[in-house]
Amino acid sequence: MKSLIYWMTFQMAVGIWLFISPFVLGYKQETAVAANNMLFGATVVLFGLGVSLYAYYRDELHRSLDEALHLHTGFSLRKL
Repeated sequence: MKSLIYWMTFQMAVGIWLFISPFVLGYKQETAVAANNMLFGATVVLFGLGVSLYAYYRDELHRSLDEALHLHTGFSLRKL
């Protein structure tokens, strides 16, 4: 699961670059290209952030449910 978070971090970095590239490379006067880069950059960042948060909290939820199940029944999902 760590590799997924690393990939999503890379994806967010690419999205940030897409967003700021019109300003860094100096083509912000071409509004259609700049708007396209900013729109897709923001979308890529949001998807990367969403998947990273989902992966993190899904693991935390599974861990806490497994601990609660083991506490009450003595059964663990990790043994399966």
